[in-house]
Amino acid sequence: MRPATVSSLLALTALASVPVSVPYYASPFTKPSQAHNTQMAQQTTQGAPREIDFPYYSLRDGYSSLLQLVSDSPVSLPIEVTIRSSSGRNILKKDMNISSQEKLMIELQSLVASLNGESEDDFQEGSISVSYASDTRPIMGQITVTNPYLNLIFESRLAINDPGDSNIPAVLEGIWWGLKPGRQTKVMVANTSNSSVTADVSLTFRGQRHLGALISFAPYETKVLSIRELLAKFNADTEFVSEGGITITGHSPSPVLIASGMTADLNSGFSTTMHFPPAGTPQTSTLLAPGVPIGTPSAESPFALAGTFTPHVVVRNLSSSPQSTTVTVEYPTESGTQLITLDPINLAAYATKDLALDSTVQDRLPFPLPYCSIQVQNSGSPGSAVAEISSVAQNQDLVVDSKLGDPTDRLSGSGINPWHLDDQTESVLFLANESDAPARVAFQIQAQRTIYHLTDLKLNPHETRAIDIRKLRDAQKPDMFGNTIPAKATDGSLFWVKMDRVPMIGRTLVFSSHKGISSNFDCSCTLHCPQGYLALSVAPSSATMTINGTQQFTATESWGDCSGIVYYYDQTTSSTWTSNSSACTVGNNGLGSSGIATAIEPGSATITASYTDDAPHWSAALQDCIDRYIQRSASATATVKPRIDSISPALGAVGSTVSVTLNGNGLSAATVSAGSGITVTVSSSTNTQIQASFAISASATGGNHAVTVTANGQTSGSVNFYVQIPAKLVFFNTACAPGGQGQLQPITNGTVVDCGGVTRATNFCGVNRNLTYQLVDQSVSRNPFPVAYSLSESFSNLSTTNPALGLPTPSQNIPIGVNQYVTDAQFVGFTYPKCLGSNDHHSYNQNFSVSVGGVTYNLSTTVSISNGNFNGTLRDDVTISIP
Repeated sequence: MRPATVSSLLALTALASVPVSVPYYASPFTKPSQAHNTQMAQQTTQGAPREIDFPYYSLRDGYSSLLQLVSDSPVSLPIEVTIRSSSGRNILKKDMNISSQEKLMIELQSLVASLNGESEDDFQEGSISVSYASDTRPIMGQITVTNPYLNLIFESRLAINDPGDSNIPAVLEGIWWGLKPGRQTKVMVANTSNSSVTADVSLTFRGQRHLGALISFAPYETKVLSIRELLAKFNADTEFVSEGGITITGHSPSPVLIASGMTADLNSGFSTTMHFPPAGTPQTSTLLAPGVPIGTPSAESPFALAGTFTPHVVVRNLSSSPQSTTVTVEYPTESGTQLITLDPINLAAYATKDLALDSTVQDRLPFPLPYCSIQVQNSGSPGSAVAEISSVAQNQDLVVDSKLGDPTDRLSGSGINPWHLDDQTESVLFLANESDAPARVAFQIQAQRTIYHLTDLKLNPHETRAIDIRKLRDAQKPDMFGNTIPAKATDGSLFWVKMDRVPMIGRTLVFSSHKGISSNFDCSCTLHCPQGYLALSVAPSSATMTINGTQQFTATESWGDCSGIVYYYDQTTSSTWTSNSSACTVGNNGLGSSGIATAIEPGSATITASYTDDAPHWSAALQDCIDRYIQRSASATATVKPRIDSISPALGAVGSTVSVTLNGNGLSAATVSAGSGITVTVSSSTNTQIQASFAISASATGGNHAVTVTANGQTSGSVNFYVQIPAKLVFFNTACAPGGQGQLQPITNGTVVDCGGVTRATNFCGVNRNLTYQLVDQSVSRNPFPVAYSLSESFSNLSTTNPALGLPTPSQNIPIGVNQYVTDAQFVGFTYPKCLGSNDHHSYNQNFSVSVGGVTYNLSTTVSISNGNFNGTLRDDVTISIP
């Protein structure tokens, strides 16, 4: 940036002592009007023309200016940003778009440069306007002017300047304070019209009003006024007039002058913003500033480690009559909000007083405190006094401004604010409920196109709540939609609106204690009424329950602000809940059981939540929002199913009938299904037990069958009943055949007797081994097959050294009773006196099948047998090669 060639913000600026006529010239930097007019024409078709104006920006002497806009619109809006030079003779324009709920940051140095205005010294300071079209006023914002080298900051607040509808006051009233040696107080005044205008500027100090010279403003001109220079014109000792008031009265058909001010100390970094209240008479004489640091803040405070603070309450009496001001400090404790009320301050006519809440006040407080809220109550009529509250750190480098507001004003009950986080910067939303009743607050925050909702924000009576945006982000707690604030988000916007007609006020503070910089945002919804209560929904929309089971249903209110953005609030504990069926009951005590449905009996129930809330409408006659309470309802379906807890026994074999007991709940008069191949006959049933017989077909599919019960048209979840089919033979331990295989029996002219005592051969000469088997089912645990069956065997894969040793004759359809085992004898030889030769042996495979109820099952078992005389050694080897 090249060196400045004209006076800076904190340098002396000459004041015109007589009216000066300045011609208005079209700027050579203005963009072609055709495209601009086309855009505005398109906007006009979408809503009424809107304009917000900012009195000052500066790019001089190390200052930078950031225009931050936040849109509360549910849709993207085209906007036009107009930069007006300090003389008003030159204008730059830029068409942009701001997305729904977007925080749009416009660095004015870059914008001026991009529009080729950097070469014009006239653009080093001036004013800004933003125009758009909308049926509501969804765009809010402010300009933050900073000098990071000197740790100075102040805000240029917006004025609403819609055609025919403006909040620009006819008389601008401001307060300066802390004007000590080495400090400067400047007031920046901008003409928002395309016509020349004059204004009277007067100062009040030491209880006297002093009318200054008439000042002339060219169209769109911005002037910087020095309080010290103005005081000098009145022969005041500028070193000793530390506080006072400034009044700017414009002379025009309608108000067009807007202003902002700053007191700064280039050495210490002290800087504070001077506010000029907008038009509109306050509803009460009580003003409030929430979230003010006082003393040395506690460890959990957003201001922890930021220093030790002294709040200054500066009050100016605008009236010609004396009045008093009472200051009340509200502070949080574990038992709720407590307060102390200070002795009244007497204000003479036109007097200004700076009350420092120093040790004389702080000694009455239970330090440390995280923060406090400060109430200022004037004895005069509403609007007869103005006030500022700023809390100053002990080393004077950090000033936390806290703009006072009227909590009863409907416009104070919402916020549309930007936020920012970095290694040294915090953002905190302070909300204060000044009523004797709890106050609900609808809240959402936007970052990186993610919307995050708080659906249960409720302030206790007289509570001030701090919502730390960093803590909210870092908690990563999902909202009702499962969204979290992106973990690395550093910028975004936040939106809040009170849902109850109670006195409430809030502000967002963005500050860096390390940089000695603090910025205050309190822009709010400014048009008519919020939409209020839009709808009620119940979640989940349907639920399946079992007897004695519970399901938490939640009721969520949809609530619309004045721009159409929808918020959500959990009304579960506040709703009235009903069930239309004896299948379910639903809790209604307003505590932990609200919305909790309990399943009583099988059936279906409609669970309904009903809630009444305000959907206000605007009264043009009363110029106020009129309450309109509406009851809305929403429902969900609860299906209650009978429940099976156990089944015994849990298995049965094909071809058998099994007596089964089912235990559970909701079983009265229930029918039972066990799937294909099982016929169920219920012999008795109670609410908790069913006695039934399962007739299992011989051809039923083996494995798990799902067993369910049905009562009142509702079917339970299933339990498994395992159908056993004969699958394999396994060795079975008996005294005759330990481990299933008996001892090797060389026999010469003897008898072969199996383990069942059956004689298999007489006058036998050879070798024998007795075997015992058990038939098991197909399960991994190989359960014994519990049903009678007939067994058949077959032989194959013969290998022999003597053709006389062939395959055995297979047995067929051998009946095996329930719980009986199978006996077998594997013997080879001849009728005595013939015996096995020295190398007479053979081998083969043995396979089986069983028949149950006329259905044949081929078993998986293959037994490999090798027996005979192996070079003089008798052997009879039997192995199950395939289980």
